Amino acid sequence: MLLEVFTRRKPTDEIFVDGLSLISWIQQSMAAGEIVHVVDPDLLEGSEEHVASTKKVCLSSIMELALNCCADSPEKRSSMKDVFILLQTSTLAVDPTQGFTRLPLSNSNFEVQKPYDVPQDQRYSFENGVHKFWVYSTDKPHTPTSNTAPRTEIRVTGYDYTSGVWQFEGYGYVPSGSSGVCIMQVFGGTSSATTLQLRVYDGSLTYYRSPVLLQNIYNRWFRVNVIHDVGASTVKVFIDGVLKYQGDDRGDATHYFKFGVYEQNDSSSYMESRWKDIKIFRK
Repeated sequence: MLLEVFTRRKPTDEIFVDGLSLISWIQQSMAAGEIVHVVDPDLLEGSEEHVASTKKVCLSSIMELALNCCADSPEKRSSMKDVFILLQTSTLAVDPTQGFTRLPLSNSNFEVQKPYDVPQDQRYSFENGVHKFWVYSTDKPHTPTSNTAPRTEIRVTGYDYTSGVWQFEGYGYVPSGSSGVCIMQVFGGTSSATTLQLRVYDGSLTYYRSPVLLQNIYNRWFRVNVIHDVGASTVKVFIDGVLKYQGDDRGDATHYFKFGVYEQNDSSSYMESRWKDIKIFRK
């Protein structure tokens, strides 16, 4: 019922032919991060840009919930208790970038770090606005003298910081099978080398190893906003506009943002992530 209400479509509509159904139509658009292609246009019409962005986040959360309720396997369907909790959470979706100033960003700010003994195009590509990163657990580190695990990442340059409030935004995608991998980090800290890591374990997005921030992230685009308030020593993580984590940072240092794939413990043999629409903000 939710799918019909928010799309203003019925399963019997004439567009659903040749194996295409209301559910598969929505799933395809959600996987591509194109919620606007399936929701009723009247729900977004006339909204200012920041309001429309918040509406899209809310609608994405609701549509995802509705799809979970339509899962073929009863074991995979959300219970009514889960539905109640998720509906409450989805109403809290916001645009985390409000009040921030977007900073200029171009390919000149992107430094690719990859296993030192292979050409860049064997571990990284950029096509149609999408950064694709992949690495193998048997790969070398990014420099001959490094003792760190294999990685293919972009290190954002030009915006290193030691003070202020900074924000990273991007849309991430992790194909099924990639596990034990960091896909985004805030580098710099005193108690550890990083202030924040977003990792993937068996289809769940986690803050370091725990807590779990979001389950079932494989094979779909999700919006990531990470805010680091150096003065308050805090970090916040928003996924699809919903606050999923808030906690202390890991000490003063020179910080910068990175995204891609960086092997962690209990990794799969092959790790991949994709990113698009990367933005940096400050206030």
